[in-house]
Amino acid sequence: MKQKLAAFLGFLPIIPTVLEGSSVLLGNREEGMIVLTWLVVYNICMAIFSLSAVVLIWIHSERSLQFSGMVFFGHFIVLCTLLGIYFTSSEVAIKSILAMSFRSVLWGLVLSLIVRMEKVDSSRR
Repeated sequence: MKQKLAAFLGFLPIIPTVLEGSSVLLGNREEGMIVLTWLVVYNICMAIFSLSAVVLIWIHSERSLQFSGMVFFGHFIVLCTLLGIYFTSSEVAIKSILAMSFRSVLWGLVLSLIVRMEKVDSSRR
């Protein structure tokens, strides 16, 4: 049950991230909106990578912990980078910081669910 919940939570941001990121890369953006192209590309690539993590979680693969950890730490590092840029130059949209905060918290939750599943599995062996 926890693995299905973890997979569902991990899947939640994937489609909106790819749709919005692709839209921005194609030039559909609000006037005056701050766009960090590297961040949009990162978001799309990580969403695709997250899909592989979600599949591994769903099938209860031994690699799900590693993949989920990479997604979480990737998002956390980018969040710290965005905060650093924001506090030094304010050249980051608040929406980007909030979205990355959401992803970081969500994948932190996914990671904690997987760690709990791993502990239960190892105690049964």
